[in-house]
Amino acid sequence: MLKYLRYIIVGIVIISLMFLTLFFMIFRPRKVKNSDLFVARLGKIALSILGIKMKVKHGSYFLKNRPCIFISNHQSNIDTWTLAANLPKGSITLGKKSILYIPIFGAFYYLCGNFLINRKDKISSKAMINNLVTYLKENQLSIWVMPEGTRSKGKGVRPFKKGPFHLAIGSGLPIVPICISSYEKSFDLNKWKSGTILVEPLEAISTKELSVEDVSSLAEKSRKIIIAGVEKLDQEIMRAND
Repeated sequence: MLKYLRYIIVGIVIISLMFLTLFFMIFRPRKVKNSDLFVARLGKIALSILGIKMKVKHGSYFLKNRPCIFISNHQSNIDTWTLAANLPKGSITLGKKSILYIPIFGAFYYLCGNFLINRKDKISSKAMINNLVTYLKENQLSIWVMPEGTRSKGKGVRPFKKGPFHLAIGSGLPIVPICISSYEKSFDLNKWKSGTILVEPLEAISTKELSVEDVSSLAEKSRKIIIAGVEKLDQEIMRAND
């Protein structure tokens, strides 16, 4: 019961705050500074309402090797707030244009300068890669993506889709893996103090001198690194709870 009450409160509070920020952002649309000002704050407010504490290890890695491509494991809708709370300044995310039709959130997402694609577009398509690479380089931006493409729902790190790695190689930008502890081992939203999420960015993976032929091996290498990182964080959670 407490879990669903929290979801309702998060929805009301965050949408209300987004609505208020629109009056400010509308005067400088599509500026990533809008994201820098508001997104991390909203993410932390949401996690606080959910009763979740967040601890970031080696947070300085968020600031190294910029611009870059951040990749992380994808577990549930709570990733929205975990990602938001940790989104480094000068970074965007990738979303489908259908997001624009979501009241308030769609306008907020667009005005923050995030990159939008058509539902039928494939991230691995040459035109898609070229457009996104140009957008990132012209604006000196980093981008955060979740290569699993769908929520794992507690079933471990799913296979990675190739699109983000085509982007990494096409842009020459390094990949920064971000490991997020497994939610089912980290917290319980039906408890007043839900628990703790551990977040750990790791050392960057260089994509220099790689070609399209290396996409599959780069994706698998990155996945193995994140799997190992998540397992390490889960062990820390379990030791702390003993």
